[in-house]
Amino acid sequence: YTLFWLLLLAGKLSFSYFIQ
Repeated sequence: YTLFWLLLLAGKLSFSYFIQ
């Protein structure tokens, strides 16, 4: 279940980076 969390976190970070 950690992998899923990591993927979600990475996606959120990527999204934040893109919006910047």
